[in-house]
Amino acid sequence: QTRQLRELLEQQRREGAHLELQILKAQIGSSDKTEEVKEVKHEVEAKAREIMKAVKLLSDQHRSAFQQVATLTSDILRACSSRTPVASASGNDPL
Repeated sequence: QTRQLRELLEQQRREGAHLELQILKAQIGSSDKTEEVKEVKHEVEAKAREIMKAVKLLSDQHRSAFQQVATLTSDILRACSSRTPVASASGNDPL
């Protein structure tokens, strides 16, 4: 009976050591995953900032281009409305 108890005790110690090893591996793996998650999060935040900068730049360029088109359209309309047709003696269009 003592021998059985010793064997059982030894088996429990081995299982305990095995479980402790698994816990350590899980903790190490967990910290690796935590670091990986932090790294991915950092990369995502950096990419998001780059995208926001690009969107702002694109928006500014569109606004500038629209303003140039509006100014050009206004200038053309003003020029066309202030122009009086010139009648030629031959009746031909000067253009």
